[in-house]
Amino acid sequence: MVEHHLAHAASAFYPSGFDEAAVLVVGVSGDGVSATLAHGTADGLKVLRQFPFSQSLGWFYETVAEHLGLGNWTSSGKLMGLAGYGNPDRYTLDFLTARAGGSSRRS
Repeated sequence: MVEHHLAHAASAFYPSGFDEAAVLVVGVSGDGVSATLAHGTADGLKVLRQFPFSQSLGWFYETVAEHLGLGNWTSSGKLMGLAGYGNPDRYTLDFLTARAGGSSRRS
């Protein structure tokens, strides 16, 4: 059986067309792991670091969804579904703007 995060990493890396890549998988707690950082090459995927579910940003996401009134701990799916109806032009997030050379502008 393939580990949960490794399956996600493989489904992103192998069809990507890249010969080499850093692969980041973030979730709530698939197989007790909240995030996995892997290195993908022609030889396969090598897991570099994993974070336990107790350190999950997904729990924060769940809490925000619940605070918005979307329900209990299962509400994150609703929030993800509603995200597609959002207006990306509503807020200006200049601090997230990328610059040439890979730096970013900070407000």
